[in-house]
Amino acid sequence: PRLSANQHASPSPSPQTVGATPLAIPRASPPRLSDDFLLVAADSLDRAEGMRIALSNQVRALGENVGVGSPEQRYVAVMVDSMAKFEKAAIQVMERTMRAHPLYPWVKAQRGIGPKQMGRLLAVLGDPYIHYFKDGSCSPRTVSQLWAYCGYHVISHSSPETQSPNADDTGAAATWSPPYTQPIAVGVAPSRRKHERANWNDAARMRAHLVAESCMKQPSGSRYRDVYEATRLKYADAIHGFPCVRCGPKGKPAPIGSPLRDGHKLGRALRAVAKEILRDLWIESRRLHEADADQRRPEYPTHPRPHLAIVAG
Repeated sequence: PRLSANQHASPSPSPQTVGATPLAIPRASPPRLSDDFLLVAADSLDRAEGMRIALSNQVRALGENVGVGSPEQRYVAVMVDSMAKFEKAAIQVMERTMRAHPLYPWVKAQRGIGPKQMGRLLAVLGDPYIHYFKDGSCSPRTVSQLWAYCGYHVISHSSPETQSPNADDTGAAATWSPPYTQPIAVGVAPSRRKHERANWNDAARMRAHLVAESCMKQPSGSRYRDVYEATRLKYADAIHGFPCVRCGPKGKPAPIGSPLRDGHKLGRALRAVAKEILRDLWIESRRLHEADADQRRPEYPTHPRPHLAIVAG
């Protein structure tokens, strides 16, 4: 039959609207661990800290050039005191904001990690587990992607040194000539290069490094101090597998096979601590998302209803 102008054809029943009453199936939306106010608090703290440091340097310079106790130096010293009070207030706001953050119970349980340091790191990272795109969409990221965002990934290089696979199981080298050789793949930490754009966040790298330094200063027996000591022991007799600019003089990188300097060993240990902290932070963030998804999951009826087809979208 033909329909009048005031009548409309009813749409075909969807799995969510089968029956007399439409069935609304709730969807689990992930919690946002990224706090916009935390970002504002961290930015205010960075600005206050930078201004205080700059004014303190100016006070020292005036004391050397004009004289200690000069009117100019006293004027700038008053500004330093005022900026120090503003910095203290910014720290209090940061710590108060972190206490309301979902990750604060985990932060409180870690030795060597305070709310101020972790708040500044989370302000840069956002959500450690979920990556939000500019168009509003989001997707989970792996711990390797989190490391790469903070500049703690590894770049594979082919070392000029070669290895010979012609040795037998006993370790005796083969005697035929010429030997079959292939380059050794060496993992190198990323560093800034001239005319190359870095694909990591320098601020996140710095914040993670500072948190690792704080954990390094804790006594033996704490989790991240043990990671530091184990890494120092692992690389105690390490040698370079790739020319190292860090351990050699300017213009002359340390050659392959030379031992690592103490500063390089310290850097490797702090890098391992920072990666372990980021890994644990990622695991805790994933746990919070999964727990929230379980709470938001709809409870379907357990008794059979043959007339009602429920399909979760």
